[in-house]
Amino acid sequence: MADEGVVRADGHNGQVEFDGRTVVVSREGARGRMTHGSQERSVSLANIQRVDFEEPSIRYKGYIRFAVPGEIENDVVNDAYCVLFTRKQTADFIGLRDAVKSTLAARTEAERDELRARASAAARESRDAQRDVERASAEASYAGHVARGDVYIYARPDSSTAFKTVAGAVASFESGADRSRPTLTRIGAGAIIAGPAGAIVGGLFKKDTSKCYVTVVFADGDTAIVEGPVKDEKKLRQFAADVNRIAAL
Repeated sequence: MADEGVVRADGHNGQVEFDGRTVVVSREGARGRMTHGSQERSVSLANIQRVDFEEPSIRYKGYIRFAVPGEIENDVVNDAYCVLFTRKQTADFIGLRDAVKSTLAARTEAERDELRARASAAARESRDAQRDVERASAEASYAGHVARGDVYIYARPDSSTAFKTVAGAVASFESGADRSRPTLTRIGAGAIIAGPAGAIVGGLFKKDTSKCYVTVVFADGDTAIVEGPVKDEKKLRQFAADVNRIAAL
């Protein structure tokens, strides 16, 4: 009697047991020993490429065959992992076939999930590595303001160098000639940490056709204001675009 959890089918020239991990083919009885000897054969689920199955007909017996590497594909009778069965034994062999095939399918899907997970992880690592390379080589600079790698570097009023984390920063270009410049609405709850003195109360927000600006609002609300002559509009626009690109890496 088979153990609990083991599927067994007795055939015409052999017996098959499956415990969820391994298929065991034995040759109890004279018919099986005559063609295959008495040696028991076992194969793990991982080595089964497919399950071939043919139901019996009036003239021929049916068979179940576990295709494994090294066996001759068209030699059903002499295949060590093939067992013949009669019409009366068909139901047991159908149950055995279904148990093996369903377990194989579940294993295959699990392997696919693992492969997909590995591919996703590899792609993520590749993207992270590429981003690290881009971040390390990326730089934006204008008038003492520099965004490089993970930091934004600027000069304090006392000429010392200070740093802010550039991730999450948003840079915006504005022309001094624009009467409706929205700089004030872009400045968050933080302080103006770099830029012309008296930026809030001075003439920075008045119309000035000779100047243009980039405001960089950091993730914590602090703001750096970069001022340049109107002839540098192209450079300031590029500086703002580069800061936004680096901040998004």
